[in-house]
Amino acid sequence: MKFENLKFENLSFGYIADNPIIKNVDFNFPLGEIVWIRGSSTSGKSIFIRLMSGAIEPTAGKIIINNQDIHELGYLHYASILKHIGFGFDGTGLLVNQSLENNLALPLRYHSTWSEAEIQTWVHTLMDIFRVTHVKDQRPAFVTQSLYKTFLLLRAFVLKPEMMIFINPLSSLDDSNRDSFISLLELFKKDYGLKHVFIISDDEPQLEKLNPVKIWVQDKKIVREDSREEQRITG
Repeated sequence: MKFENLKFENLSFGYIADNPIIKNVDFNFPLGEIVWIRGSSTSGKSIFIRLMSGAIEPTAGKIIINNQDIHELGYLHYASILKHIGFGFDGTGLLVNQSLENNLALPLRYHSTWSEAEIQTWVHTLMDIFRVTHVKDQRPAFVTQSLYKTFLLLRAFVLKPEMMIFINPLSSLDDSNRDSFISLLELFKKDYGLKHVFIISDDEPQLEKLNPVKIWVQDKKIVREDSREEQRITG
């Protein structure tokens, strides 16, 4: 699948009708870039993920992918789009009754035509990058928070998506695996067709290594870093 555009059109969202978190936003998100989405803890950064995943609908306006409003698409059509987007964020996303290895393998068994041998080779390649193969047979509930987070991130990569969206991917990781995550993004962009990356994070020095485009969620709007700086100078 080719992502040609991703944008919000006059989009608003709020849990309380008269107190929107984002309001009347028109914004074309940069594609073909690593985009770092920043803002205060109460700015509504994570709402972007929930809107994109279809978990919540905007109060008003549209989310446009490839010139189509995602909420006018049928479930099967939008599910086919989501297969090309890897989501990596904290939560209880791993299946508790499956081993960590199976949590990585199951999306491939369900969505790909790979043989079991190909699936095992790929899953072990990913685990080796983060040096976590030794816990492959453990269940999610019996590993540390850092290991749990590592497998959440790896699952986002497993289908070789064209677009990836992360919330605080470096939190809970040790320094070595923070470096491994940065290296994995660069590897996937170079060799596995990853084109578009959106990272929602607090101030992380490691992210500067990726030379990201920076956008900010502030005052219920979304603005690029360069526009934000211009506002500071002229304001």
